[in-house]
Amino acid sequence: MQKSIQIIFLALLIVLPFTARAYAADTVEINQLIEQENRFNRTQVVVQGEAIGEPMERGDMCWVNLNDGTNAIGIKMKTSDARRIAMFGNYRQKGDTVRVTGTFYKACAEDGGETDIHAVSLEIISPGRVTERPLDSRKAAAAVSLAVLTALCLAALKHKKIDRLFQRKGG
Repeated sequence: MQKSIQIIFLALLIVLPFTARAYAADTVEINQLIEQENRFNRTQVVVQGEAIGEPMERGDMCWVNLNDGTNAIGIKMKTSDARRIAMFGNYRQKGDTVRVTGTFYKACAEDGGETDIHAVSLEIISPGRVTERPLDSRKAAAAVSLAVLTALCLAALKHKKIDRLFQRKGG
C-alpha cells in the first residue's frame, strides 16, 4: 500500500510541472477571462488578438485595447512596448495581431476599478494591413432609391400642409 502511494506521489511530481507550463503557455479567450473573473483574478494569463482603436499614452505607461473576436479588454503596458505596434484596427484597417502575457485584474484598484491586464511581455504575431472595402452597387442603388423616396415623401407632406394652410385662411 505504501509503495503504491509513493508511486502515485512520484508520478504527480513528474506530471504536474509539465501541466502547469502547458496551461501557462495557452492563450485564454478574453470572454473566458470576463466570465470566470474570480478564477483568473490576479493570475498570469496569455491573450492574443488584434490591437484596436489607438494607444492612450500616459507618460511611461500606455493603454492598448485588444480584441480577440470573443471580446475586448484594455491592456496596460509600457509606452515603449505599445510603440512597437505599427497598426491599430479600425474600419479601414486590421490592426497588428499581438500576444500579451500579463496579470489579469477583475477590478484593478490602481486603475479605478477597471477590468484589465497589466502586460509583462508583448509579442507581435503578424502585422496589420489596410482592408479593401469595395462599394456594393446594390447597397448604393438602395441608398439612392431610399433617399429619392424620402425626398418625394417630404415634398408631398410639405405640399399638403401648404394646401391645408390656404384652405383654413380662405374659407
